[in-house]
Amino acid sequence: MRAVDFDGHAEKVPYVSPPYAKALLNDFPKDIQRAVRILPSNGLVSFGDNAFNEKKFYYADADFFQLFSFQLLKGDPATVLKDPASIVLTESSARRYFGNEDPMGKVVDVDKTYKFRVTGIAKDIPSNSHLNFDMVAPVSNFQNAEWFKIWRNNNGFTYVLLNPATDVAALERNFPNFMTKS
Repeated sequence: MRAVDFDGHAEKVPYVSPPYAKALLNDFPKDIQRAVRILPSNGLVSFGDNAFNEKKFYYADADFFQLFSFQLLKGDPATVLKDPASIVLTESSARRYFGNEDPMGKVVDVDKTYKFRVTGIAKDIPSNSHLNFDMVAPVSNFQNAEWFKIWRNNNGFTYVLLNPATDVAALERNFPNFMTKS
């Protein structure tokens, strides 16, 4: 968690800006094996006559389904988010748009701006999950956007996979200096 100054007092917030993931991997290569960014969003998603304002729409790094144990019913966890034009739907959201048709390979429109091809179907997410999504698309769609490169644009989460040999307490002691460095 990051400490942010609000009117003279520090509060911890779980959000960080997108550049932190690469910085963590760069600064702690022996301790951090993987860093995955997740940007919660929403969007108007449409396919044919079906259109819904999706409130549980996430943008995430390509290895999202490799870091987390969300079960894919269709698609390969290593490749479902590799293509920027790909999207993974939960089984419920797939039924909402496609009924009983196989959604794989079909293209949905997001905010009348992006076209995403369905490359995976995830089992519905348990309601007690912090990451309760209906759709996940690649965060790589924003890699060239200026707002995505700004250090003080705290609009997402970064999750890390630690090396099993990492001394967690020692790593955590390095974070205050890491945060002031960036």
